[in-house]
Amino acid sequence: MQDARTDRLVTVQRAPTSLVSLVLGVFTFYAHLTYIQRLENVWADGIVSFTGWQTLLRSLLAEWSDSNLLATVTLSANMAFLALAGLNMVPTMFSIMSTFLAIGSIAIGLHHVWRHRDKQDSDASRAGTYFRNAFQGGTFTRLAVSLSLPLILLSWSLVAFAAAVSAYSFQTPRNQVSYAFIGFSMGVVGSAVLWTTKFFFEIFVPR
Repeated sequence: MQDARTDRLVTVQRAPTSLVSLVLGVFTFYAHLTYIQRLENVWADGIVSFTGWQTLLRSLLAEWSDSNLLATVTLSANMAFLALAGLNMVPTMFSIMSTFLAIGSIAIGLHHVWRHRDKQDSDASRAGTYFRNAFQGGTFTRLAVSLSLPLILLSWSLVAFAAAVSAYSFQTPRNQVSYAFIGFSMGVVGSAVLWTTKFFFEIFVPR
């Protein structure tokens, strides 16, 4: 082999990053790239890690349970928001969008839990079948996007809900102090989210 395998769980044949993957990353918040790395570490060029497979399933089930809980909370928040009096079209539209995204996150999360929960005790042969069927086009992109959909839809649901609250904050006439306070709060929160995302995006990348 051209490269040395320093660990049996580390792949040395990663597919190169393509433009499609980068564009897809924008819409998935690059969540699928993390899942691809986790899948490749278990598959490791066709060598299945039995303990890695069980660890992966346990972590995925825990993540889907958490995302289902948060999506349910977001769904409840949207129901309360839509009950407010005086909502105009823009915040209503964003809130309804957030509601459907939360429902999609819950539905797919429940599906994934149902399909993967009874596989926790499966052997390496079952894991090999799972990965061979999912390894299409020399990459795990389709599987990674599917596994991360509950998190992706939940993230977009939160973005839509934030847009709904922001639109509601500016829909009625207010004084300049109120507008300045709302704008400052939105700027602080948005900057904090962007800075945190950027800081941790490459924190595990060797330099």
